[in-house]
Amino acid sequence: MNEEINRDFLNAIARIESGNVLNPVLRSKKAEGKLLKLNATNVALEAGHSRTLIGTRNSQYPHIRKRVATQTEADETVSTPNAKRRRESTQQQIARLLAEKTKQDLVNRILFTRLAQAAHQIHLLEKKAKASHEHPQLKR
Repeated sequence: MNEEINRDFLNAIARIESGNVLNPVLRSKKAEGKLLKLNATNVALEAGHSRTLIGTRNSQYPHIRKRVATQTEADETVSTPNAKRRRESTQQQIARLLAEKTKQDLVNRILFTRLAQAAHQIHLLEKKAKASHEHPQLKR
């Protein structure tokens, strides 16, 4: 294990975590507002070394691979009140959002109907109030 390469990887991890990357590709991603994930590809790019040094099972730098893998797994899980679950796929997100939209559309229709009913009741009450002011003898 080369100590200089090891230090390059550790420094790259620190820069990615802090958001102060030097690599032009990663700087471009950051400038576009994209999240810089701590993964083997980004660490290798930032360190200026081959991804295979940390990205394979028989890595020459297993402690770097383990740190990156641990962070990647943490990024891919989302805490829920009861347990952890994997991030939704794009298709799952679309299906969930469509279901939420359908439910919200139903709620909106119910609220619109209630609003229309309330407006009708107000109209009838205003009409009754106007009639009783014009004809005080007509008390209903």
